[in-house]
Amino acid sequence: MNAPRLAWLSLLLCAAGCQYEHPLVEDQGIPINPGLLGFWEAVEPQDAEPGPFEQFLVLPFSETEYMIQFPMANERTQGIFYRAYHFDEADISGVQLHVIGTGPGQFRISDNRLYQVVRFSLEEDRLTLAVLNEDQIGHALASSKDLLQAFRQHADHDELFGDEAVFRRVRPGP
Repeated sequence: MNAPRLAWLSLLLCAAGCQYEHPLVEDQGIPINPGLLGFWEAVEPQDAEPGPFEQFLVLPFSETEYMIQFPMANERTQGIFYRAYHFDEADISGVQLHVIGTGPGQFRISDNRLYQVVRFSLEEDRLTLAVLNEDQIGHALASSKDLLQAFRQHADHDELFGDEAVFRRVRPGP
């Protein structure tokens, strides 16, 4: 398995486990970045065909929110839809994700863990993502206030976010 696929796999596995019952922050009113809109796929060798877990779509939802479909739905998997918005806390900028449903309407998320925190960097048509590392701040936090306090306490730790995954824009957004 090549390095980009390993990074993506670790991001995917962490996304399944690094979910929280409470948001880190509520929508802070930060405008969406038009550069994030579009269809993205994992950076792979030229001869590799990206799978559904290596592709996602980012659309505008409002002036401050996105709608994200990940993974892309196909005959083997159903897409999950997220509401997402920017945050800026402890000198770290990122996106708060909130699971809102699935393509076929079936919605089963265990433990009510509906929120994820992602750091990103964008350079032209190249997007780098990393999910909050729950090993750094824990996962059994009772409130948004507790999550934010733990986040701020560990903000200067290099391991606050997990492995990075890199994507390229295949098609720009609307």
